[in-house]
Amino acid sequence: MAGNSGLSAINYFKTGMLSTSSQEATLPVTNLAGDQVNASSGWQSLNGDVSGVTLTCTFPEEAILVRGFGLFGTNLTPSATVQIDAILGGVSIETVSLPGPQEGYGQVVGVFADNVTADALLFTITDAGNPDNYINVGAGFAGQIWFPQSGISWSTTYGENVARDDFRARGGPRFINPLYVERYWRLVLDSVRSSEAWDDLGELKRIAALGVNILFLPDVTDVDLYRMAVFGVLETQADVSFPFHSVDARQVTMQVTERK
Repeated sequence: MAGNSGLSAINYFKTGMLSTSSQEATLPVTNLAGDQVNASSGWQSLNGDVSGVTLTCTFPEEAILVRGFGLFGTNLTPSATVQIDAILGGVSIETVSLPGPQEGYGQVVGVFADNVTADALLFTITDAGNPDNYINVGAGFAGQIWFPQSGISWSTTYGENVARDDFRARGGPRFINPLYVERYWRLVLDSVRSSEAWDDLGELKRIAALGVNILFLPDVTDVDLYRMAVFGVLETQADVSFPFHSVDARQVTMQVTERK
């Protein structure tokens, strides 16, 4: 996975200006500057607005780098389309089109082929067959991505935290009421270079400690990135160590857990 795994705590949705072509008064687009990833605290279009709905994230500075983007906790269907345009000087200079999420994931995630210098990202969302008859997004991301030079270790794992009420009657029947599922990745970075130790890893850990959501992209070349990616809380599982003595490599274990 060397060079293909990325992490970011720098999210222009939190520091930039958000605007849209359609919003419910009680669920304005400015809600996407928060850290909750929830339909009841996100952004929602007006009822009936499900085609060509635009969401713009104007960056806090002009002409800065952006690589990754995503919409999370959405009600989008698999037949939806999301077009992402990088805007510089009012002109689209790079475009990526993505399909809607697979059932159960609710996220649309992608990257540009390389860093792009832009003033804003424009998301154009169409989901004409959406049964809710509106667009709802819990959270958004646009920002730079740190790609550790040595990638993540093959000892990295992923899984789910499953919450449910589970009751078994005296006669044996079992009744399960599902509550929620949080996907997570337990990351092992075993070769973080000196040049990455503070500007990249150190800043990631510092910002994550404030409760800000982190975007983790396990492999940006994988066709299942939209299912693999996790946007949520990062927690350090072990101190940063120097396992190889004189070799330029630091090791750290962290967990990124999907946020609801």
